[in-house]
Amino acid sequence: MEDSLVYRIAFASLRGINRVMAEQLLAHFGDERNFFEATERQLSSVMGLKSRLFDDAYRKSLIERGKRQADFLMSSGVKTLYFTDEQYPQRLCDADDAPLMLFSIGGADKSASSITLRPENTAGVVRAYIEHNISRQSPPQKFWYFGPMF
Repeated sequence: MEDSLVYRIAFASLRGINRVMAEQLLAHFGDERNFFEATERQLSSVMGLKSRLFDDAYRKSLIERGKRQADFLMSSGVKTLYFTDEQYPQRLCDADDAPLMLFSIGGADKSASSITLRPENTAGVVRAYIEHNISRQSPPQKFWYFGPMF
């Protein structure tokens, strides 16, 4: 398993972190691993506020979840695109609420003039699939979701 993928997944799972804040944190700590290895005191001195992000148990749980998700993604051929990757869609770079990580299966022209993303539910479905060991059930499962997303 690629260690950096685990830390990227965990970092992208942080609640309330947008691209600007993520860039500031990475500029200060250097990379995602250093962020997760920082002490609560180091984090609070950088961010200046009390936050759940500083809680060691919360950050540790994100790393554990990141390991499970990375295993699943790698074994299933799901590709990831992180907000710092050159291939990350430029149009999302300008959006305040763009996801830090995108997931895809198959090919897509991410530089196209029109691109449709549904990151809100995809991550939740993948997370539920991993956490409930659905991959071990047979026959293979199919999933869908319904409702407004935006």
